[in-house]
Amino acid sequence: MAPGGGGESKIFKQDGEGLLKSFTEAKKSALGQRAEDIIAEDRDTLREQRRRLREAEIQLKQAEKLSEQRAQEKRQVEALRQKIEQTDAKLDGIQDEHGSNLES
Repeated sequence: MAPGGGGESKIFKQDGEGLLKSFTEAKKSALGQRAEDIIAEDRDTLREQRRRLREAEIQLKQAEKLSEQRAQEKRQVEALRQKIEQTDAKLDGIQDEHGSNLES
């Protein structure tokens, strides 16, 4: 018996994603070819899912970066609009002071 384990051995990886290779190797003959095929398919599926997750994380970071750039550009456009409004107000004030001799 294993200490504290009551004769049990670990089967799953610590992260919970898949079986330990030591377990599958030790139980290969008992598991049979079909089980080996399923384990291999699961391993391939996990690899593909991890690859897709990495790609999705990269795309998310790019989207967040673009979103922040767009927000910054909107803030800049709004600041420019406010400057235009201020300049227009100054021009209106000058026209009011000096008459409408200035061309728009």
